[in-house]
Amino acid sequence: MAEHEKPGLGERFKYRFDNLMSKGMLGKIFLLGLLSIVFIFIIFVLTRIFERTPMDPGKQLWVTLMRTFDPGNLNGDEEVYSKVFVFFMLLATLYGIFFLATFIGIINNGLENYMDALNQGKSHVLESNHTVLLGFNEIAFNILEQLFLANLSEPKKTVVILSSDHDPQELEDTIHNRFRLGLQDGTPQRKYQKHTRVICRKGEIYAENDLAMCSLERCHSVIINANSDFYTIKAIMACRKYLENVAAGSEQNQPRRPGPHITAVIHQKKNINAAYIAGGDFLEVICYEEFMSRIMANSARQPGLSQVFNMLFNYQDSEIYSADTANLRLNGTPLPLENIPIYEINQYLKNAVAIGGYTSQSAPRLSVDDKLNRRQIPHSLLFPSIVNETNPGTLRGFEKLYLIEEDNGVEELTEKVCDSSNDPKPWTVPDKPRGNIVIIGANDLLPSVLEGFSGFLSDNASILVLDNASKIAQANNFCPKGLDVRYAACNIDSYEELAKWLPTPEPASAGCDPSWDCTHSILLLSDFQWEQADDAHPDPDDLYNRMSLADEKTLSRLLYVRQLCTLASEPYSITCEMNLEQNRRLAEYTGNEDYVVGTSVTALIIAQISESRDLYLVFRELLSPNGSELYMRKAGSYLGFSDSPKAFNFFEMLALTAQKNEVLIGFRRRGADGQYETPVVLPPRYDANGALIRYTVQPDDLLVTIAEQ
Repeated sequence: MAEHEKPGLGERFKYRFDNLMSKGMLGKIFLLGLLSIVFIFIIFVLTRIFERTPMDPGKQLWVTLMRTFDPGNLNGDEEVYSKVFVFFMLLATLYGIFFLATFIGIINNGLENYMDALNQGKSHVLESNHTVLLGFNEIAFNILEQLFLANLSEPKKTVVILSSDHDPQELEDTIHNRFRLGLQDGTPQRKYQKHTRVICRKGEIYAENDLAMCSLERCHSVIINANSDFYTIKAIMACRKYLENVAAGSEQNQPRRPGPHITAVIHQKKNINAAYIAGGDFLEVICYEEFMSRIMANSARQPGLSQVFNMLFNYQDSEIYSADTANLRLNGTPLPLENIPIYEINQYLKNAVAIGGYTSQSAPRLSVDDKLNRRQIPHSLLFPSIVNETNPGTLRGFEKLYLIEEDNGVEELTEKVCDSSNDPKPWTVPDKPRGNIVIIGANDLLPSVLEGFSGFLSDNASILVLDNASKIAQANNFCPKGLDVRYAACNIDSYEELAKWLPTPEPASAGCDPSWDCTHSILLLSDFQWEQADDAHPDPDDLYNRMSLADEKTLSRLLYVRQLCTLASEPYSITCEMNLEQNRRLAEYTGNEDYVVGTSVTALIIAQISESRDLYLVFRELLSPNGSELYMRKAGSYLGFSDSPKAFNFFEMLALTAQKNEVLIGFRRRGADGQYETPVVLPPRYDANGALIRYTVQPDDLLVTIAEQ
């Protein structure tokens, strides 16, 4: 056809026909119905014209319709009607066969497409007050477990998972099989399934239509769990845009409604500001590097502290909740908070321990600008940093308290058990312990870990960093002010090489310093690097494999370190960074070291913040260089007794701790073999008769407290 020639009638008809048929099932049904109406009308008209003894028009139209859609009615027509009538009815019947076959085919194809869409997870979620989990990888299993535990005390709740990498049905089966034996605390599957329903959908976590499919505007919170920081930031931007549109009522003139908050993990500190800008006031960010390095440093300084963090961050035992002070009533009467010194509140709480709180005047939530410029919270949220010698303070004006308790609920009050000091004074902390720290592995956490040691080591203590030559060169000999940090190239995957440095280096070894006295603590950092996944959309299986490979190397190094440390004449501690929980359990089975599992810690924190946004501020203070943090104190010197054991109830220990401007939250017993047991984080305990349990405390037992740094 020449360029100037117009398409013919047949071509135009074919073009319009193709366009109509491409509109889907409804378009095809519409076209088929239109053709049927036209055909039946033509048959009706022709019958009226050629039939010499026409019947009533209404009856004739009905007969034609029946012959078209019910071919069985044609049988016997030749005995009743004329041959002309029978001929036209035959045409109608033949068309009816074509119509029914086509109609059934269209309906069947449409149903198949609909079922395929359901199997692909493309149907709209009609839930409210649910949790939306964007992205699925190994960390997601830990997040789900914590959400399951949190919901055990709640009515039926829903978790909606949106992932582009998994088939929804296969993902639901995978989750079911993963938890078929129940949760880690022994909760059977049938129990947590009664409280939490999991719905999986397939789609991109940054696509507006896919976010709308998850009813993002009606959910309680959004958790972004992507495999790379850049992918996470992209999802944050999409969620914020969607929620702002809903909040403004711009979509179909919907009324304004408060949107959910977004919780996300950023693995590298360099990307944290981009996330803050992307999320605005909707977002709370967990910086993996900052939180993990702080936990690693604290655990290396105070063996067993990693276990305390795990207990506080999860929902298995006692955890942190927030409570409105307006709900505190003693004998049906509101507690007169203006007359109660801050630490006295713990003498009234029967089933919880208050660790902090805030007032509206303190404005605890930081703005985006505050976060970008690393400004601290204007007023501390934790009691040890609120109270000082010049301002003991009362609970006047406190709107919320942060409590450690086993279940979130109505806080029980009791009459005051014993007296605390109204003028708490800081405890005179013993001299910083003498000892050196060896860090094996120089990963992205190293600078923040070193900063975590600053101010906590004695002046004559040193830190030795061991890794291969290329890693040591990348570390750039970073040394925070006030620390003696030394770097040495060493094949850390060689037992013979490590033997030159652990636990006491051989003076004759090349690069060894004869002044190196002894090793107090050994810290193993993982080889896993998140930055490898930042330049592309990473495969979850590849992410898992890289984590597993890094853990395998860590386990091998751990075996070397254990063997070498058996030769040490002085006590030592080992803190080990792991990436996967199953590898932690394997290592823990054969050793008594401290293990910090990055994926688990991240999941624990993000799950709690998704449930209660303001807990972010508590965790931030506990894991930041400012405010208050966790400490372990020797019970004998701390409580004022020496050689023989002494019995205390929990309130007595709380009162003694309050006098030192600290909050007691638990303890760690020392066993008969000299090894410390798992720390216990607990509110007050009572026997079967309702009497306070008295604890026999040994001088070498450790008390877990929250104290100002």
